[in-house]
Amino acid sequence: MLPSFKEGQLLKIERFDRFEEPDLKRGDVVVFLFPDDPSASYVKRLIGLSGDTVEIREGRVIINGEELKEPYVDPRLNLSRRSQQPVYVKPNYYYVLGDNRDNSSDSRMWGLVPERYVYARLFLASKQAFAPLECGTFPLFTQNGFEADKRISRQTPS
Repeated sequence: MLPSFKEGQLLKIERFDRFEEPDLKRGDVVVFLFPDDPSASYVKRLIGLSGDTVEIREGRVIINGEELKEPYVDPRLNLSRRSQQPVYVKPNYYYVLGDNRDNSSDSRMWGLVPERYVYARLFLASKQAFAPLECGTFPLFTQNGFEADKRISRQTPS
């Protein structure tokens, strides 16, 4: 999720109640169970909502025919000008992308994320707002050239 989150930053995790539907918006950073291996958690940015059509044209994200403004994407980390055919986001699913587009394993590779797999939203936390049970460090690492899953640790700051 570079450049939005960097190693060592404190993050606030807002976990969702299982019985309530979260109010998620395009652009939110979410934590979810990886669809191909639900024992792993991933962190990505929510791009496509149910009913949207998502297309990538020469590295630019197009939602329902309009280019998405993405101030959180560093152009130096989005040099690839790959395109992807339009993908319809079926009901109760999301389309997610990592901010480091050139090195991210996301919906472009493994498809949509079931709504029921999304269990939290992630924010930057200030030291004043730090709550040990809700925050942790955000270790960044790569695996096989792709942004690997970001496991949320529940560490308290020293």
